[in-house]
Amino acid sequence: MAGGDDYDVHIGGPVSGQLAIGPNNTITSSGTVDVSALGRFTEAVAQALPTLELDDEQKQQALDLIEEIARTAQAPQPDHARLRTLGHSLRTVLENAAGSALIPALQALWP
Repeated sequence: MAGGDDYDVHIGGPVSGQLAIGPNNTITSSGTVDVSALGRFTEAVAQALPTLELDDEQKQQALDLIEEIARTAQAPQPDHARLRTLGHSLRTVLENAAGSALIPALQALWP
């Protein structure tokens, strides 16, 4: 490109999502969520919930998020942006838990 910048891009392995190269680009992520991984994460959190050091409000928030994730994931065409937001909200509830050794293991299920 005359008078412009040159860019070399090398991608190895499977890739999904968007790529923008050059100045003045705005990227809105609309990639998909690994629904099965999110399901495993929410199932593990639901099973561990009684043992986690969460107060009653945090436990209720987690339960509400787990239920909403399940409803959203079961839709014929799940809203991946909503699933991503709900999953991150559930991770945030866990991050606010004080001192539970299970939290890092649960969070590793869905990064």
